[in-house]
Amino acid sequence: IKGHPQIHVMNLIGGQVSVLTEEKGNISDIQWSPVGNKIAFVMVDPPKLPGSSYWYGEVEGNPRLYVVSSTLSDSQPESRCLTPGRIYLRTNYGGFDWAPDGKALAFAAKPSQKAIDDTHGTISIVNLETGVIHPVSPEGTWWGPKWSRDGRNIAAINCPSHETVTLRLYLLSPGKVLPKPLPLTPDERPRTVLGWASDGRLLFVEDESTSFAIQAWDPKQNRFSRLDSGG
Repeated sequence: IKGHPQIHVMNLIGGQVSVLTEEKGNISDIQWSPVGNKIAFVMVDPPKLPGSSYWYGEVEGNPRLYVVSSTLSDSQPESRCLTPGRIYLRTNYGGFDWAPDGKALAFAAKPSQKAIDDTHGTISIVNLETGVIHPVSPEGTWWGPKWSRDGRNIAAINCPSHETVTLRLYLLSPGKVLPKPLPLTPDERPRTVLGWASDGRLLFVEDESTSFAIQAWDPKQNRFSRLDSGG
């Protein structure tokens, strides 16, 4: 649709380009599933009135999680909204992540875009086949879920209280709402979960006083190590 970015797929053999979406909202944060048969993305609710602008309120302008088939065919694939109703995606610092088997997505969301609901968010999982959503964290200020390569854990960041600047990494289990806190990071300010390395270490970016640091948590030794040179 004119004026809105759409998802395109190019066949590397022959260069044929296919348009996967025809959406009226702004598309961002595109992630291909590990299996390769679907693409997840974030789309902001389009304005209700033609020519009106986006605004973050109860209904309009809220980011939601969608999925679309990436299989090339003669017919236009239909996008499916995975977070309808009063579920509003947190898009800062990584709002969602695919399960390793491509059958589910973990995402961070809250009941509304209002500041009062910042502490009422959760990390949840949506099953792509059934559409069923279930939380895997208690309510709080959560963001940045990253699924481990074996699918057993989801790493995420939580702000325990708006009265403190301390942030903390947690491990969440897909099967239960019982977060496991990791040791406090060196500067107590983990900002972005980058993902899991092949050796099982959890990689993340941490705020320092005037810069950032790339850190790794080793689950075998339960300790942190800095990976960049600093400065």
